Amino acid sequence: MNYDLTNLPDYWYRKEIEKARRDLRYFIFSKECAPIMLRLAFHDAGTYCKRTGTGGPNGSIRKPEEFEQSCNRGLKTAIDFCEEIKLKHPMISYADIYQCNVFIGSITDSGSLNLLPTKSDKLHFRGCTNDLDTCRHCCCGDQWWPYH
Repeated sequence: MNYDLTNLPDYWYRKEIEKARRDLRYFIFSKECAPIMLRLAFHDAGTYCKRTGTGGPNGSIRKPEEFEQSCNRGLKTAIDFCEEIKLKHPMISYADIYQCNVFIGSITDSGSLNLLPTKSDKLHFRGCTNDLDTCRHCCCGDQWWPYH
């Protein structure tokens, strides 16, 4: 009998994401930190530039040059919270851990969402910034995320 093993890494990665998601859910519930964790997921994704296809949810917000921007003020706390989850689930990318924070809806009775894992982290945040004034002068013209 032949088995197709080509999707096996994705299977185990998704299983690990489910474990990380459960841990995040417990962590967010116990720390009562849902707003800042959701904000982290939003701001990590907020660098997306439709025209160039750059930026987006890639984990780059953990770098000082991004989290020290004025629009990201206070997110270092959420980044540090996620570090506890990353230590427990090292195979999960920062990008996916940060985006798992959108599942706080299941904690706050706002429904549930499905995650499409990216599995890739970036150390740069090319694309639009979350800063409206900066974004107006970037490659995307005068429109700010998410309207690019």
